[in-house]
Amino acid sequence: MKNVQLSQNWWLKEFRCKCVLNGYEFCGGAAPVSEKLIVLLQKTRDIVNVPLYCVHESSPRAGSGFRCIPYNALVGGVPESYHTRGMAADIWAIRVSALEISAAAQEAIAELGYGWCKLYPDRNFVHIDVGEH
Repeated sequence: MKNVQLSQNWWLKEFRCKCVLNGYEFCGGAAPVSEKLIVLLQKTRDIVNVPLYCVHESSPRAGSGFRCIPYNALVGGVPESYHTRGMAADIWAIRVSALEISAAAQEAIAELGYGWCKLYPDRNFVHIDVGEH
């Protein structure tokens, strides 16, 4: 997969389906991603002012971007998840708590007027999506 830069700090490879990284090959590592999601993630990254990660090759279990439908089912994702439409990402950072990322995401959502986030403090990540709630 070609690594296309989507914004100042986000690259297409970061959103690819982890079925390939985890040895399944359902979709070949597809990575559709919503432009609105990229804008929201970049704004969140600008506010928190530290690198954020979605899928990371050195830690294929951490984070989640796009998920093909078979992989989403395999990992227990909800049917019709926004991840299966390229409209969601689970993000994390090194040495920054999910609570801090969530606060930055809430600020970005308020400023942009769209988006939603959910904090998972026990797993130290934040789910961000641009779906309808």
